[in-house]
Amino acid sequence: MAESSTTRSRKRARVLPEPGEAQDPEAAAVVPPKRDTEVWFDDGNIVVVADETAFKVHRGVLSLHSEVFRDMFLIPPPEDDEALEGCPIVHVSDSASDIRQLLSVLYKGRTCVRSFVVVTLIIYRSFSRCLLGSATVKFQLAEVLVRMAHKYNIPDLKRDALARIQELYTDNYYDFYVPEASGGPLSYQWEDAFQVVRLAHLTGVKSMLPVALYLCCMSPLFFSTRDMVELAARCREQGEVSLPEEDMFRCIRAQPHLVRASIQILASTFEGGLSGLCTGSQRCKSSYKRLLHTLLSMHSDSVPGDVDCLSIQLRDLLEDYCPDAYFCDACERRFDHNHRECRKAIWKELPCYLELEIDGWARELGGG
Repeated sequence: MAESSTTRSRKRARVLPEPGEAQDPEAAAVVPPKRDTEVWFDDGNIVVVADETAFKVHRGVLSLHSEVFRDMFLIPPPEDDEALEGCPIVHVSDSASDIRQLLSVLYKGRTCVRSFVVVTLIIYRSFSRCLLGSATVKFQLAEVLVRMAHKYNIPDLKRDALARIQELYTDNYYDFYVPEASGGPLSYQWEDAFQVVRLAHLTGVKSMLPVALYLCCMSPLFFSTRDMVELAARCREQGEVSLPEEDMFRCIRAQPHLVRASIQILASTFEGGLSGLCTGSQRCKSSYKRLLHTLLSMHSDSVPGDVDCLSIQLRDLLEDYCPDAYFCDACERRFDHNHRECRKAIWKELPCYLELEIDGWARELGGG
């Protein structure tokens, strides 16, 4: 039990006034917590208070899911312990929003992902089907549930929420995709990657770090020296957009490696010439000659400087460096094979770029 974050007060009992009801003058000096409008059960037997918001729930439900709550409830409260509507009060240091989302999941299961409307009790297990289903889950919800389940020792919930986050922040090459603002199994904003880094350290799931730090490197905060200096000033904070100091310097030192990897993708894709099964003959040869001329005549300021070396597609390279090129299917398959093999090689090296050692990394590619 974490006594610093979950405590009992030593104050007299309170009753929340109903809307429009006059308050007892003697109680006016002590402002009672406000009743939560979404998680409040009239037949509850314990009140959890966070940010002066009261949640009336059931000891049995919380004890069933959380060892932390169960151990706390085993301690008999003193006779003068604070009460609310006849129920003992437990104060927690979490935000009201975080506690609301945790309690909503414990009580309503999969329903809480869509809304927080009070419905009949649904067993918690159904929530895992929602997290691992086809619907897009908001990252903010999954992140809160991982933190709260870790703090209150709710293993099943922690596992299921982490599983959804790991669909994006994966350690498997074939599962990796570069996220966009919309679509995918997990909602994405570039700020999310910074929070995933902290979650990886909190939970010990270090396999999320390579992709999380890679996406941090792609964020606007690493676009300029000024932005990086501002990030460094926040590195000791716990805000949404901050990094532990060690991870911030990992990202800074990885930048040149990632840029070189982008150049490697470009060079390796078209290495070795046309396919021996080429059916385009002169058209393919003419296009390849123009492509080589473009690549060989590039000045330093036109060489790719993007750190995003894992989302580059063959079609993107052709459109950027030879938009009017024609290549037959056989030649495109050769280039595509080269391109994929180069991306796999870069994936294997990603932890090294970021100065990480991840057990089992790239096992699916014969690495690790």
